[in-house]
Amino acid sequence: MQAVQTSFVVEITLKRFDKIGLATALCITLLVLSSSDLQSQNNQEIFIKAPWKTESIEKDVTHFNHHFEQDSIFNSKQNIHYIQIKLSKAKKSLAIARADSGMVLTSILAQKSEAIAAINGSFFNTKTGVSVNFIKINGRVTDSTFYEDKQKDLKANQQGVLVFDSTGIEIISRNFEDKYWWVNGLKYENALESGPLLIKDNISKIPADTPFSKNRHPRSAVCLTDDSFILLTADGRNTNAYGLSVDELTHMLTWLNCKDALNLDGGGSTTLFIKKYGVVNMPSDNKQWDHEGERAVNNALLILPSHN
Repeated sequence: MQAVQTSFVVEITLKRFDKIGLATALCITLLVLSSSDLQSQNNQEIFIKAPWKTESIEKDVTHFNHHFEQDSIFNSKQNIHYIQIKLSKAKKSLAIARADSGMVLTSILAQKSEAIAAINGSFFNTKTGVSVNFIKINGRVTDSTFYEDKQKDLKANQQGVLVFDSTGIEIISRNFEDKYWWVNGLKYENALESGPLLIKDNISKIPADTPFSKNRHPRSAVCLTDDSFILLTADGRNTNAYGLSVDELTHMLTWLNCKDALNLDGGGSTTLFIKKYGVVNMPSDNKQWDHEGERAVNNALLILPSHN
């Protein structure tokens, strides 16, 4: 958000330079930028100091939730859920579930695997139910990246890959020259391609200038901190929760100290499931403020119960 505002202010400043003079123009620029920085700091402070509801799902797995109403962030109401799992535990607990055919609710995919928690996964064709992104489960490739014939650059939803197994977890950049054979270099047993890539090596990515990025929608994302793995949902398309732009989502993940972060399929797919409660967020597909608007999806990311 700051980068976009900065370029906008500089452009206006240059256009008005001949009328108001350099000194005045620079003062206006600094004042607007200071206001933007201050607003960002205020949002961060509100987010961090919010009275988060916390509950342990299992040892080293904690659920956080807060509905930002009076204490709004980004001048909007937001309903945020996230699950934080200790990194050493996440390496043993993460799994990918995929519908055998068609589409299945995230909650059903979780229940079939007896998962303690789950979040919707990556993008899919809503008509056929087939994944459009690369998926590898326990060493077996189940789905390949879908390319459009005239595509010159990777789509935003193919920019990154969550890879993991018992040896580690990474979010890697998908910027490879070879469209098809890059998968041979993946050393992990599990992989879920998605995007856009939000943060890499503590550097926030500049969001694309597209309606998908700029408009507010329900969002789902995963990220890595120095010692934990986080699954986050932000509800939207409702007067109780407006949803986030990609830039706002990225800011939020930096407030959680994420060093690498990846956007998942969002919109009506956004779902967070906890075995003890069921769906805990407010999925938007039924256009109601309840837990019943869950959309059937192709795949989901699971947290399996600990057996040690």
